Amino acid sequence: MAYNTQSHHTIINAGREFSVNIEKPIEAALKAYRRTDVRLFDCQNLVTDSTRLCDEKAFHEIIDSPYVVKACAVIADAHEQMKQGMRQDDITEAERAAMKARFEKLKAEKKKLLPAFVFGGHSPSGKRKADCMEPSGLATMDIDHMECAPIDIYNDKIKGREKELGIALVHLSPGQEGLHVIYELKPGEPRAEANERIFNSLGLKGDPRLPEGYDKAVKDVARSSFAVPRDYFSYIDEELLFHRTDDPQKSMPTAQSSAIATPRPATPQPSTPQPSSQPSLSSIQDDMDLRQAQEIFDKVCQRMAGVSPDALDVAGRRHNNLTAVLSTGICKVVSQELMRQVVERRMPSFAQEPDCQSLVADFYGKYLEANKPLPRQLAKIRVECLNSSSTANADVDEEDCAKTWESQRLDLARKIRKRLPRGLRDTVAGLPDEKVLPVLLTVLPCAAAYASDVKVEYRDGTIQPLVLMSAIIGHSASGKSICARRLGPWMKKMDEESAKADAIEREHKKKCNNNNKNNKNKKIAQELPHVFKQKIPFTISFTMLLQRQENAQGHTLFSFCEELAVVSNTNSRGYWSDKRAFYTTGFDGGEMGQDYFSMESYSGTVRALYNWSATGTKRAFDKFFDGDSIEGGLASRVCFAEMPYHLFEPLAKEQQLSAQDIKRIAEAVEKLSTAKGTLKLKKVNAALAEWENKRIIIDMASSMPEAGDFFRKRAAVIGFRCGAVAYLLTGKETNAVVEFTVLMTEYVFQSQMHFLADKFYDNTVKANERQQRRTENGIIFDNLSQRFTLDDVKRQKPDATVHCLTQTISVWKKANWITKVAKNTWEKRVNVASLLASPGSPAVTMSLSR
Repeated sequence: MAYNTQSHHTIINAGREFSVNIEKPIEAALKAYRRTDVRLFDCQNLVTDSTRLCDEKAFHEIIDSPYVVKACAVIADAHEQMKQGMRQDDITEAERAAMKARFEKLKAEKKKLLPAFVFGGHSPSGKRKADCMEPSGLATMDIDHMECAPIDIYNDKIKGREKELGIALVHLSPGQEGLHVIYELKPGEPRAEANERIFNSLGLKGDPRLPEGYDKAVKDVARSSFAVPRDYFSYIDEELLFHRTDDPQKSMPTAQSSAIATPRPATPQPSTPQPSSQPSLSSIQDDMDLRQAQEIFDKVCQRMAGVSPDALDVAGRRHNNLTAVLSTGICKVVSQELMRQVVERRMPSFAQEPDCQSLVADFYGKYLEANKPLPRQLAKIRVECLNSSSTANADVDEEDCAKTWESQRLDLARKIRKRLPRGLRDTVAGLPDEKVLPVLLTVLPCAAAYASDVKVEYRDGTIQPLVLMSAIIGHSASGKSICARRLGPWMKKMDEESAKADAIEREHKKKCNNNNKNNKNKKIAQELPHVFKQKIPFTISFTMLLQRQENAQGHTLFSFCEELAVVSNTNSRGYWSDKRAFYTTGFDGGEMGQDYFSMESYSGTVRALYNWSATGTKRAFDKFFDGDSIEGGLASRVCFAEMPYHLFEPLAKEQQLSAQDIKRIAEAVEKLSTAKGTLKLKKVNAALAEWENKRIIIDMASSMPEAGDFFRKRAAVIGFRCGAVAYLLTGKETNAVVEFTVLMTEYVFQSQMHFLADKFYDNTVKANERQQRRTENGIIFDNLSQRFTLDDVKRQKPDATVHCLTQTISVWKKANWITKVAKNTWEKRVNVASLLASPGSPAVTMSLSR
């Protein structure tokens, strides 16, 4: 599976914003200004107060962002808990006030994670200031502090009058306590008067459910509105939201417009657009071919309608199957012509019958609610299919993905090589670029082990040891032994010290054996002397590893293994031979230990500090880094490299290290061994913070956002520790050290995604999906509106009996997910996110029978 690292739009999230691969943004903005029918408004970074132009795609990416969904879900859960607490009769007013204060504090904290939209206009300067804004013609009315559910106000007062009043968007506030109404201003109308006009026109003035009316402070053109998920939308007219119905150059001139706006084309333009009977769906149906339409159709069948695409054209079920698919809202994203062609492919026999043709025509002609927001799952399917590459040639796509990874790896290797400090630079001397990273990652854990007396302060304030682990993957006969040969000069000092320690231990053992011969009736235990041995074999037992770590007195141990398969085999011999828990704990310098099994066994607790490098084949890699290693976090703590392998490549002569190279490596070892103290690398930490912020934005738009979020954090820590080694060898925090740190972080992240993203998805994401399995009943609950009737449920499942439907609704009510508001009318008490949080609940596990 390819990991997409490209995004072509500006996304703002978690208080940060970055433009990713936007070509010539100024020219693009000027081009938009030439189109006076395009409505320009901004999305905002709440931390820096800077803004960026928000187009349609960026708008949808923000409201579908998992970070926006998660932040609002936390606020919604806290709001529901507060309301439940308020309903209790035995709490005091002080406790109520405390509950309210806690909720307001949490809401304020989570709002900081949300981006915002400045619907009032666009600021060419990137600053959210009223005197710098180019008005968009939109205004916002904020209705808060309701004494009823916000959806009741919408249904009673607003629904059905949106077109009449020029309303473009209605959505819940992040706390689900109010409504935000975005509407179009009349030419030259002040915003304060416009808010009063809309409020009175809706008949809200004097409504006892709105004791405070609307927020009269929301009258500034630069006023921002927090972004909320798509599920919070009650109404959206995208045509009105993104396209003007007036001429901004005539109705709303500003001093700044002349500096940026370009002359309008000489071709005649209609003064006002012709009204249409329904909003245009061109914005979500454009640029779609038959292949993409069929891909959307198939995924909707499987994920939303609960029908296999191959089982659609079954006699006796064809009408109901197609009705279930069309009822999902797919008609909004696939044009009627493409839908006919897809149905002809998937249901060839039924497509020729008048029943099928009239069914499709009825859904497009009678049941197409154009202004109702897309279901979130349908919107996600649409984005996936439109962004995916052609599936007609899957083999070619996989080859292209491999080439992309190869080119990225080589590009990073060249850049890293130019920024290596002395010692590391000498280690890769004479190597081709494709072997630089395997050798470098083999050496770095050894170099970090020498700096045992050095700690580093990460940007979160934690003091961390320089613990690094690496795995080099390669085919058999791919030349992995180059890693061992280049590591040799680095391990020379360890080998000499280990030889001395071995001599002391052998002498001690010999002495003990002689004593035992003279004392046959009483054998003397051969306890090892307390000598420091930094280099240890990778196949060491868990008990002996604890003893070696205890004798190290706070120093970091190091191992190198030329065959990872050997370790995989020893790990399978039982718990006490498996040291993966020690590796995981040692990454953060945590404690490990064991108690006595017998009076002759070992007991003790040590601070785990263990670096290692290993080489092995792909099979050994898969065996060592299994599902438990990924879920437990070991895999994300290891940096990976891959040896190049070219089929039928002739054997190349290897260039040996010169005497000068070896001398410089020895000097680097001495420099690291004598280094002491705690490092505070401010420039490096700042650069990594910027890298992580950018990576968050890119991962949000990727095909595997969960994996990106999982590996990003540890990659930054590993890269930071690599940068600390470079700093110790350089002696100061130079630009080369900072750039080396960022490049190593990017490489570690990319390599983990390349080798482990699919494994992570299979072991974590799919496991969660299996726990949160969505049946027909769960899909029906998703597709229902906030307030629904028995007829609405019947339309979602037309072949179910009334008894089955009422039984299902009864289960929802008992689970406290819905509340009955009138006869045959219910209202949801939970959103989709909270429904998913209960994988074993009856509403998810029970399915409707016919």
